[in-house]
Amino acid sequence: MQKLIDRHLDNIAKPLVEQDLSIYGATLRVEFPFAPEGHTTLLEGPEALGQFLAAIGEFTQGHTITQVESGHFDSGFVLEYEEASVFRSTGRAYASRIVWTARVESGKIVRLREHYNPLRVLEALLC
Repeated sequence: MQKLIDRHLDNIAKPLVEQDLSIYGATLRVEFPFAPEGHTTLLEGPEALGQFLAAIGEFTQGHTITQVESGHFDSGFVLEYEEASVFRSTGRAYASRIVWTARVESGKIVRLREHYNPLRVLEALLC
């Protein structure tokens, strides 16, 4: 399970061609339950997630992930970390604690939910 966690973390903010999408199942569903209006709330399939993760590296600079904690169980894992960057469009700093919950079936991630503080995103986007 730790290998899946590490590979998922490695995919964040990387160009699509550098990501390992083989860790995600074909029916992958990714939900963002706290996304602000007008932001991504649902992604379906590994390619959609890959494009989303690549976009992080395109619209931010200096993206970092620190203070990583994780735990796993038979059917999935929980991943928590501090994410920080600067939004290119505004030049404003962004930092938020991120929590992912995942369901794993047959060695592949089939469901993800990302929980983050939408106010932090909006603060960094507003000029």
